[in-house]
Amino acid sequence: MTSTGPQAVALAVLDLARAGRFAEIRDVTIRLYPADNHFFFPGTGPSSPAELAAPQHLDPQLAADVGDWLTASALSSGPA
Repeated sequence: MTSTGPQAVALAVLDLARAGRFAEIRDVTIRLYPADNHFFFPGTGPSSPAELAAPQHLDPQLAADVGDWLTASALSSGPA
């Protein structure tokens, strides 16, 4: 059985990138957060309803990466 979950899709995109399928696109960065579930909460093993019901925080590395991307995008586009 082939997995079609978020991790499988991310790995397929990464395989395409490694094969040069996105060579013409210069401003793409692919990052994987393998320890995160589909809400980007860090964890171990498959997600469970109990895990999703507990209060959690977004993966700090993801938050930092998005913040860096937004800062770089704002700096590269110049003043509004």
